Amino acid sequence: MKSPSRIALAIIAVVALVAGITFIYQGSPSVPPTPAATPPGGVKAAEVVKVTFPKGTIWEWEPLDGQFEQHSQGYKDFLFQNDNSAAIELGLKAKSCKCSEVSIGLTKDPAAAADLKLQPLAVDDLKGVLVGPGEGGVIRLAWEDKKEKASDDRSERLVVDVWAQAQGGGPRSIYKLELPVTFVPALRVRPEDAVLKLPDLYVNGKETKEFKCWSSTRPKFALTAKERSGDSCFACSCTPLTDEERKELEKVSRSHVLCGYSVRVTVSERLNDNVQMELGPFGRRIELTSDSPEMDPTTVLVAGVVRGDVTVETDDERGGILLGPFSAKRGVSKTVKLTSRRPGIELKLDKVEPEGSTPLKVNWLKKLEAPPVGGRTKWELSLEVPPGSPSGRLPEHSAVRLTILGDPPRRIRIPVSGFATQ
Repeated sequence: MKSPSRIALAIIAVVALVAGITFIYQGSPSVPPTPAATPPGGVKAAEVVKVTFPKGTIWEWEPLDGQFEQHSQGYKDFLFQNDNSAAIELGLKAKSCKCSEVSIGLTKDPAAAADLKLQPLAVDDLKGVLVGPGEGGVIRLAWEDKKEKASDDRSERLVVDVWAQAQGGGPRSIYKLELPVTFVPALRVRPEDAVLKLPDLYVNGKETKEFKCWSSTRPKFALTAKERSGDSCFACSCTPLTDEERKELEKVSRSHVLCGYSVRVTVSERLNDNVQMELGPFGRRIELTSDSPEMDPTTVLVAGVVRGDVTVETDDERGGILLGPFSAKRGVSKTVKLTSRRPGIELKLDKVEPEGSTPLKVNWLKKLEAPPVGGRTKWELSLEVPPGSPSGRLPEHSAVRLTILGDPPRRIRIPVSGFATQ
């Protein structure tokens, strides 16, 4: 065991050491903290800079503007101002689309922005463009649309992220510049007019539909409309829109209408006994073509049903045969009735189409019974997709074709649809 005298001496030594250190510290002259390095221009590296965009960072279009023809080029300038007391750097952090290019021009006079000398601004996290105090200019966002042309409008939002930082480094401010644009076809039709549905056509019947076609980018063009296959039962005409009609269409379509036409389509069940439409559902393309090779044609679908001497009794109000979903392994079969109010009529099976590419087969077409006086003639049509057929939808335009015998004969087309599951 240590003696009490030794413990006392140890305590005294520790107290003396602490007192000495305290004396030395209090007697030393104070040393001021080292100031942060200040780069040329006087901006501290730790300072957060601010860039002002007088007209905002999201481009605001005037009403009806912001629509451009597909495959066009264009640009918009975002004004900016360095309101800091010293120089800053501006750089490009990211852009949303490869189709866009970014450039920058500097000036101390915003009124001279149109005459600026621009330099490209590439995506670079390390290197930017030096902007002096009180200096400003424009960041130009340019585009070139290279996507495939389509009959529909396509809206996009071009976005670039710009960084700003004190010349000597420090924290960064990020600004997102947004430019909404809509690319439109040179020839335009309202979406609700892309498919025109006609009332049913009966013997010697005619039906007419009218729609508008216009351009938001071309002030003048000629227009021709015709049924694509050249069917003479379709008659088309184009009439230029008046100024009043153009203004009304601008309100409805919410777009500029620089030039436009009213297109009238008249469909006749027959022109004479030798020129008649096929019985059953139809869908025909009306092709709209301008006189300019740079304006791609567009089409409108005209659909309807021709009713005649023979009616197909199915669940499809348009006269088609619906097989619905069925097992590809087991196949499917269906029998439908055909009726006619005309006595003495005769039917003949022509073919199943598309020939060579559909598994659909007709088992039989037979007349059921001799009609009583004033009654109906009836037939039974049986068809099937055999077991083991490929899975998936039946080929497009699958149908059974029949002929009403006579002079001249009349053809009937009965569409067939179905989906084979695995």
